[in-house]
Amino acid sequence: AGLNPGATYGKAKQWYPERFEEVGKRLVARGFHVAVVGGPAEAALGERIAGGIGAGAASFSGKTTIPRLAALIRRCAVFVTNDTGPMHVAAAVGTPVVAVFGPTDPRTTRPFGDRFTLVRHEVPCAPCLLRECPIDHPCMRDLPVDRVWAACEEWMR
Repeated sequence: AGLNPGATYGKAKQWYPERFEEVGKRLVARGFHVAVVGGPAEAALGERIAGGIGAGAASFSGKTTIPRLAALIRRCAVFVTNDTGPMHVAAAVGTPVVAVFGPTDPRTTRPFGDRFTLVRHEVPCAPCLLRECPIDHPCMRDLPVDRVWAACEEWMR
């Protein structure tokens, strides 16, 4: 399984790292190996999350080329990600995607195809498209692990 906890566009697009970590722990408990991915600027984040998950997880953040990232994601049974580039890579290679959306508009940036589940917490201020949330990040703050996990379980059947 794959986790992509970063987002190049800004912090507002990032679901909380400890929540990605919890999803990773649940995946490992279900028998999956977890690959944490991201770009070079997200290497420390990837290491932190993989380390928090523990045995069964490894960080590939900042360690792959785009073709190797695509090959890695293609091997995943499910890919949990923020709305960012690797989400589109996963959709392109046919891997089931659980896409966490906050301030962005899923009508314009959702993955292509039909092998994805969008998970978002509806708030009146979204989609705001801001890089930093000026109020308290309710679109991500109020999106619990259990909702994302339920979407993962649908793809793991």
